[in-house]
Amino acid sequence: MASSSQSTPFGASHSAYRDELRIPELEPYRDEAGFLPLVPCSKCGTLLIGRVSHKEGSKGKRFYKCPLLEHTDYACRTYYFEEHYVPLLVSKGVLPRHFSQLRGRDGMGLEVMKDGKDMLKACQGVDACQELMESAVIHLKDSEALLKALVDSNSKLMTKMDKIGERLLVVGAVKVFILVLVLLVLLVK
Repeated sequence: MASSSQSTPFGASHSAYRDELRIPELEPYRDEAGFLPLVPCSKCGTLLIGRVSHKEGSKGKRFYKCPLLEHTDYACRTYYFEEHYVPLLVSKGVLPRHFSQLRGRDGMGLEVMKDGKDMLKACQGVDACQELMESAVIHLKDSEALLKALVDSNSKLMTKMDKIGERLLVVGAVKVFILVLVLLVLLVK
């Protein structure tokens, strides 16, 4: 009996356990389920597999499950949608702490298309994204023009303030000169 981290709850190695239970070899990823690292199941030690859901309520969402979930009487029921799997990987130290902030939100799962309606829906989604992108570009160009106008206005204002400052210095110097003259006249008398 092997007693490593690659053993099952009964102490057998994965290949012996798989042969004993007649579990078919399953490919680790299917349906472009993603490329997150696969870790051993926390209950039975079998390496998890990645899939994409085809069920109506969660269609297109990525999930990771234990391959024993459906193929044996010993079903450990380990099953994670991607939004729960990423924090698990982070907590186990497989992924860096801030990785979960980089992944997409729940509604951004892979769309699985089966008929023309799904294709049309996907194309409409792309069109909506393209329109949103064009609107954002236009907004950025408008913001850039407003910012440039603000910078120009600010530079003109600074130039005018410099001129006013120079004039105030001249006026102040003239007033000081007149005051000195008045004091000299009073002293001479």
